[in-house]
Amino acid sequence: MGHHNSGCSTLSGYLSRLYPQHRFCSQTYRTADEPAVVPFKDCSSAIILFSLINGLMPGTMAAYNICRKAKLPIIGACLTHKDIFLSRFSNHLYLSETIQTEAVELACSAGCADSSMPIIQVALIDGCEPDLTRFFNAAVSYAAKRAAALTPPSQQHKANRV
Repeated sequence: MGHHNSGCSTLSGYLSRLYPQHRFCSQTYRTADEPAVVPFKDCSSAIILFSLINGLMPGTMAAYNICRKAKLPIIGACLTHKDIFLSRFSNHLYLSETIQTEAVELACSAGCADSSMPIIQVALIDGCEPDLTRFFNAAVSYAAKRAAALTPPSQQHKANRV
């Protein structure tokens, strides 16, 4: 989920091919107050996308706000268009680190993630599959650790007895 033209449907397609046992939905926004179209009752978590070229946009804010309101945990952030970004900006290292930091801070302030949330900078082109595989595995692991950390001790004890 992310800003319009961030590559949501492209990432969803790649992940669907890599992980056919999971269901991936693509949800894009143009404005910060745009309502959700995808029914989030079928979703267990979200990956936020945005273009390195544009940085955080109003649609990115909408995605974070929707996740917060729906109590949908964000399990990772994907910064897309890395190939174009690297070719356009001579100070790309500083800019990409700044954008990445902003993404984490925004997710933390929305209460949807913490500072250990996995982030990937990627060009969604042929050959990106190994990077996406590492990222998605890290995101799944992060989601499990975060869920365990957020489970009250009384419920953890009950789960261990079953």
